Order: sequence, then C-alpha cells, then structure tokens
Amino acid sequence: MNFGINMKTMGKKKMIDLVIISGTSGSGKSYLLANHNYLGVEYSIVKKKTTRPPRRNENTDDNAEFIFNVSEEEVASCEYSYYFRKGHYGFNCDDIDKLLAQKKIPMIIIRRINEIIILKKKYKNAVAILCESNLPDDELSKLLQNYGSSFDEIQTRIFSEDEKIIKKEYSENRGVFNFVLKNNYDSSFLFSAKKFLDDIRCVK
Repeated sequence: MNFGINMKTMGKKKMIDLVIISGTSGSGKSYLLANHNYLGVEYSIVKKKTTRPPRRNENTDDNAEFIFNVSEEEVASCEYSYYFRKGHYGFNCDDIDKLLAQKKIPMIIIRRINEIIILKKKYKNAVAILCESNLPDDELSKLLQNYGSSFDEIQTRIFSEDEKIIKKEYSENRGVFNFVLKNNYDSSFLFSAKKFLDDIRCVK
C-alpha cells in the first residue's frame, strides 16, 4: 500500500490538509503541538476529548492536546473514539474540516496505526510524523521524572505492555509515516519538524 504524499499546488505553496503526529510516550508529541506557532501561523490544533483527568504536569487551562474529564457519553458520541489505558478518547472530523475552511492546517496526535491509515485515506494531502526518542528508556524515565511525572506513571507510559505493542506497530509500519522526527531533547527537534513541513510545502 502506498502512503506517499500527493500534494496539490496552491499559489506558491503545496497544500497539507492534516498533520498527524504519532510516537511513543515522552517522544515529544505534545511538545510539538504546544509549539505549533513555531512551525507557522497557519498551523492549528485539533483537540481530542477524553474521560481521563490531567496528569500532574498537564496544564488543564491551556493543554495543547486534550479537553479533560469529558463524560463517557460525549466521548462515545464522537465520530472517532477509542480506549487507551483506561481512558476514552474521541474527536470529530468536523473539527478538522472547520480549520481547513479557515485556511488553517490542522494538527492532531494519533497513536495507533489503524487510525492513522483511516485519516490518511480520508485526507489525501495528510502527512504523518513519527516522533522517536533518541534516549534509552532508563534515561527517558529520569527526564520525565525531572518534568514532574511520578514513578508509577512512568512505569505505565514507558515500560508497560501496551507501550511495547505500540513500538512494535511502529517498527512494522514505517511506510505509513512521511517523516521520522528524532528527539535529542534540544532545539534540533522543533527545527527539524519545521524544516520538513516547509520543504514539502515548497514548489520544487
């Protein structure tokens, strides 16, 4: 199956109709969303609804990725919804389409391969970025502790069985992604993301 980018030209820019961000825990997905303005004023976030409460280090008022503590019924009524680690998550494509109508480029975090494939079929000019940590798991664990994550939370996020399954999915489905963004936890992370998105939007 071919997941190459089929971009349409629009003036001097090529069109992206969705940026899908994926990756394992602690790889920089939420950080990339939170700094979307660095990528360009046209980028905008599609927030997912979730039944789960925020973690200790997640700002509830200005969170880039989630609307927290939503009722089970409201999340279940979303066009796309799924369970992950005892939380229910959902979003509607209407939220993506509204941003596109405003000439914005929507960005959303999707972790599972099947959902990424579905969205790339629906949005033909979508690009998928896989964030990967360049740190060993034990060093990443220490880094997350420094940012306020508890020991139990880190064990769940990095060392749990479902995280191993996701890592395996990524290794077996590299062709789904248009770009692998390596995170050295320095300024190169955002720079590399911006360069990739700028490059594919330039007319060659």
